[in-house]
This record gives sequence, structure tokens and C-alpha cells, in this order.
Amino acid sequence: MSLISVAVIGVLTSIAVFGIKTGAGCGLSSIRKRDTLYVAAGYLVISIFIGYLITLFSIDLMEGLLNLGLAFHTMLALALIAAGVYTTRKWNSGCDVTKRTFAILSLPCPVCLAAIFIACSILASNIGLGGIAIGIIVGVTFSVFVIISSLFFRRLGKTPAALGDAMIFIGLFYILGALLMPAYMKTKQLEITPGNFDLAGTVVPLIALLFIIAIGFAIDRAEGR
Repeated sequence: MSLISVAVIGVLTSIAVFGIKTGAGCGLSSIRKRDTLYVAAGYLVISIFIGYLITLFSIDLMEGLLNLGLAFHTMLALALIAAGVYTTRKWNSGCDVTKRTFAILSLPCPVCLAAIFIACSILASNIGLGGIAIGIIVGVTFSVFVIISSLFFRRLGKTPAALGDAMIFIGLFYILGALLMPAYMKTKQLEITPGNFDLAGTVVPLIALLFIIAIGFAIDRAEGR
């Protein structure tokens, strides 16, 4: 397998993880399945639009916008933790508020938008397709994993407290990302070429995210016994 193929697979895998995060918010909440389809379709449209934008603006300009989004990244992390605590407490008092609080986890946020943009940029620099085609690939990947993971989490039959726990742990992970992002952006080029692709730098954060999510569900299962 060539290094370019590994890069493409790594990028799509990272997008799949964000799709699973979004699907978890939908599947652990009490929203309708139709609403989940709306969320998935929204990410598809956004991905196509971002794929189109990367053909119009320079990488330097878009990287500057991503740097400005760091404050929003931190605010989102705090909002996730607060919403997670609120969701769990409300459920413990007999009130299901997941139809509202799921939006903080599942609807488009600066982190997801940045992930989509970076994915589109990396794919555009490694495969010979236009921006809109790249956006379709990223959007379909994102949307498919939103739908599949939403159905999976819905079948688990978890209480809304599980959504609160997931939001708290993902919020903590986002805070960690906000602390590490400035140093990372100084040492990495947004545009990746086959000669400087850092496989470890892609895989390690992915494993860390999966590990934190796994811990959250393990704690939830232990509390449910």
C-alpha cells in the first residue's frame, strides 16, 4: 500500500470518528430517526460547500481562520461539559432534555468544520479530484457513519444519562486538544505531501479519542450495574 493510500485512509478514518461522535449524540438522545437523517444530510451539504471553498481561497487564509477558531474550540469544550452535567442531573430528577442538549454534540461546530476542511485539503493535495468531488467523498463518509453509529447507539437502549457522560468526556478531550493545538499548528504544515506525511501524528490522536470514549462507556456500564 502506498503512502498516499495510507494518508487517504487515515483522513477518512478521522472523519468517520467525528461521524461516530455525531451519531452518538443522535442515538443516545430521544430525537426521531428522521431528525438524524437531517443532521447527516446537513453534514453532506457542508462538506460539499467546504470542498468547493478550498478551490477559491488560499491555504494560508483558511489556516488563519482555523487559528481564530481556537477560542470557539475552548468554549465548545466547556459547553459540552456543562451540558453533559445538566443532562445527567435533569435525567436523575426525572426530566429528559436530550432533544435540546444533543445539539451541542451533534450539530456542526468549529471542531467538526475544521476537521472537514483539513480532510478536504489533505485529500485535494493527494488525489486528482476537484473540490466538489472531494467534498462529496468526505460528506458521504461523514453522513454514513452518523447514520450507522446513531442506529447502533439507539439499539443499546441507554438512558439519557449516557449522553451526558459522553458529552463530559468528549468535552474533556476537546480541552486537551485546545491546549495542544497551538504548539501542533506551529510545527505542522496544513498541506501534506507524500514525503512528509506523519502517520503517527494522525493515528495517535485518533487512538486517544477512541480510548477516552471507551472509558466513558465503561464507567456508564459500571454505574448501571
